Amino acid sequence: MVKTVTNIQVTANDTVAFYNGTDVVMTLSQIMPPSVYIDYGNTSIVIYNQASPSDEKTRFEFPVVYIQQIGANTYPKLNSYALQTEITARVLETYKDLTTEIFKGCCDCAGSSGGLKYGTASGTNTYAVTISGVTGYTDGDTYVVKFTNGNDDDSTININGLGVKTLVKEFNVQLTGGDIVSGQELIIIYDGTNFQTLGVAPNQLFAYVTNADSVTITKGQPVYAFGSAGNRMSVKLAYNTLDATSAQTVGVVFSTSIAAGQKGFIITQGVISGVNTGAYSVGNQLYLGATAGTLTATKPYAPNHLVYIGIVERANAGNGQIYIKPQNGYELDELHDVDLKSVGNTPVNNDVLTYVTGTNNLWKPRSIGTILGYTPANSSTTISTTSPLSGGGDLSANRTLSIAQATTSTDGYLSSTDWNTFNGKQAALVSGTNIKSVNSTSLLGSGNISVGTVTSVSGTGTTAGLSLSGTVTGSGNLTLGGTLSTPVSTINDSTTVGQNIVKLANPSAISYLKIAADNTVSAITAAQLKTDLGIPSGTTFQLVTTSDQASNTTAAIVVSDITGLTFPITSGKRYKFKALLLHTASSTFVGIRIGINANVGVTSVNQQICIVTTPSGSPVENRFNLNSGGVVTFSGANSTAQWMSTVEGILIANNNGTAAIQFSKGAATSGTLTIKAGSILEYFEI
Repeated sequence: MVKTVTNIQVTANDTVAFYNGTDVVMTLSQIMPPSVYIDYGNTSIVIYNQASPSDEKTRFEFPVVYIQQIGANTYPKLNSYALQTEITARVLETYKDLTTEIFKGCCDCAGSSGGLKYGTASGTNTYAVTISGVTGYTDGDTYVVKFTNGNDDDSTININGLGVKTLVKEFNVQLTGGDIVSGQELIIIYDGTNFQTLGVAPNQLFAYVTNADSVTITKGQPVYAFGSAGNRMSVKLAYNTLDATSAQTVGVVFSTSIAAGQKGFIITQGVISGVNTGAYSVGNQLYLGATAGTLTATKPYAPNHLVYIGIVERANAGNGQIYIKPQNGYELDELHDVDLKSVGNTPVNNDVLTYVTGTNNLWKPRSIGTILGYTPANSSTTISTTSPLSGGGDLSANRTLSIAQATTSTDGYLSSTDWNTFNGKQAALVSGTNIKSVNSTSLLGSGNISVGTVTSVSGTGTTAGLSLSGTVTGSGNLTLGGTLSTPVSTINDSTTVGQNIVKLANPSAISYLKIAADNTVSAITAAQLKTDLGIPSGTTFQLVTTSDQASNTTAAIVVSDITGLTFPITSGKRYKFKALLLHTASSTFVGIRIGINANVGVTSVNQQICIVTTPSGSPVENRFNLNSGGVVTFSGANSTAQWMSTVEGILIANNNGTAAIQFSKGAATSGTLTIKAGSILEYFEI
């Protein structure tokens, strides 16, 4: 189509002009001889190509026009109309017939036997054509062009190199891909800006509608069929949160905008361009959005309604392009094989959809009890248990049933260990069969069996669980088990002892056990042990720590023995000692306390304590403690580097016991003092 006539304006000088909405397409004087007849009917305007309407062959009726009266009472036949009476907005076949008659006598048809000027265009989308005699572009110029190639996008044409002009249809709609078919001949008419193109392929479907919404709707916004107004469909902005505003989605607004109560075009299928698709990517599927008049690339899910709108062909914030083809999703009760509406089939809460065979074989709502044939347990049902089972309760929540392991006083389940014990139990005892007798007396029954006094054991044997008294002697190997009621004082030959056979009267006071040459057993002190071993007084002993030992980490002072740096002391003895301690601190606020102490009373302890830190070995602090044991505080030991301290002196014991080098943090603060492995204690008896 070349031109879209949107109104015919009748002026005071009796000139009929065809308008496209803004500019004059052509006046009647341009397309008809001066002598014409115009009939202003109630529903149309009829134009005859002569002075009287007798010749119907040249009768052209415009049923699709916009009639406007200019000036009051100029044409009485128009007085019966409202100032603006709308009939429709487009001229199709009638205008085509009219232009055929127009161009028979009004065009320069040189070289075309009375037809339009003609040329063949080359290229694709960007077309170029040579037409004889064309030297410029003038509003109303009309040509027939044969296109060698079809188009697949927006298209332009350049005639004789005069300049590129956009090819449009329906006045201002850019051609889209597929509008031009290879080898097709089209009429193009210049409108002062673009070439209007008549006869393009039908790639788009439009509807002329009324905006029934209370707001202006703009290009690219989706709308749904609301009703009817002025013999045409009315629409409102569509959104997906309600069935009523989504199920009848028919298209998107094609006009620049349609004000409330006004008319305009929507596209129901085909390409729309000049919209904002900057938020999407090419190929995105677009759906109806949750906000009125919006689209989304995120597929909606229940409870929102799924309405497919189209696909993004060009992503651009100002000149995006979408192929529109609305497809409305269905409600479950709109499916032809689902019955949710008939009597007895209205769903209630917690029903499920089930397939019911019968006359129609339909999906219908049914309760779980109906499907199962019984009513399942609910929260009012209660599970009760009896020992050894425990747990249960009503079914309003998950419940646990359990059984504990059996004990000597409680029933329960057998563990695998218990089962193996019972499964491997001793067979019933039968005297003389699987249990022996003693002196012809059966071991079965109750009471004690007297075996007398054992005075001699010879050979090899095992005695367990027997109460023996007297002296046990033997020749050969004797293995004893169980408990002996009387301590053994003599062990001969190779006697293997499997239980305690020696009982000491005062174990806590015993340091060492001595077995004499006559096989007697006695307890001796450390001093006696040294004497018995032949260790002379003055022998130096050296002890070394094998691992780090850290103080407590809390903000408290806790004095501890240094593991590995302890030695035994004997009442009445004098000892000289010297400890070399390596230590580190976790912070400069920890400090150190070191010294020597004993777990029993001592007559006196005289100790000198020195801390050395510098590479040259210069002492940081020296302290003396005379006649007093215990740790000494060094507040100056504030470094995280490794230090060395010495503790040396003389200790006089007045009790048997143990002496130990001790340490702690110097200050009640958090942090750690660590005595390092390799610290040494040397001591000897004077």
